[in-house]
Amino acid sequence: MKAILDRIEEGKAVLLIQDVEKEWIIDKNHLPHGSNVGDWLTIQITEGRISDMTIDQALTQEKKKTAEDLLTSIRKQPKGSKFKRK
Repeated sequence: MKAILDRIEEGKAVLLIQDVEKEWIIDKNHLPHGSNVGDWLTIQITEGRISDMTIDQALTQEKKKTAEDLLTSIRKQPKGSKFKRK
């Protein structure tokens, strides 16, 4: 399954699990070494617990590039209103 590391608050990491559209809260110390907010993780759930978790570097880079491309597209749009004032 895929999950995104949404945020870290008070020593807890909040994962948003894509396949089941569920929020999962774990201790920050259980994250893979080098995890950052916004990273995509491949997780395996066994008996209601996360049994394995790794950072998906390729998916993380792909999602960041998509977001950057979208922001660039938005910034290129003409500024101001298309309606004229009277």
